[in-house]
Amino acid sequence: MQAQPARPTPASRRRRTRTVIGVVAIVAILIYLVLSSARGAAVYYVTIAELKSQGASAKAVRVSGVVQEGSIRWDAEGSLLRFTLVEGTEQLAITYHGLRPDMLRDGASAIVEGKLTAPNEFAAQTILLQCPSKYEAAATAQS
Repeated sequence: MQAQPARPTPASRRRRTRTVIGVVAIVAILIYLVLSSARGAAVYYVTIAELKSQGASAKAVRVSGVVQEGSIRWDAEGSLLRFTLVEGTEQLAITYHGLRPDMLRDGASAIVEGKLTAPNEFAAQTILLQCPSKYEAAATAQS
């Protein structure tokens, strides 16, 4: 005669169900956190032409371009920085309140984050500048 397997009691079934639900909830939360942080970490930007075609928006946007030669104006008393980004024939006047970035130079590649306040005026909250390459500097020095 074979022994019948013991049936789980209702209390042990409830405990197992709660454990499974808890594990599934924790996994779902972890997946959500990973996906939402990865989406925010991606650095998306638009060109000056794309920004102008979109028009003013309440949403912050990143714009790329090159700092126009001779356009940098710095007011140290008011911590106000003004310069122009160019891309091809397109230009965009940038206004930034804060400390002047050390690497801001004529011809520097920049990405500014902020809002378009008028058709050709952009209020930047953040300025990201590309570091000059050691290899480019070495190559031009040898030429």
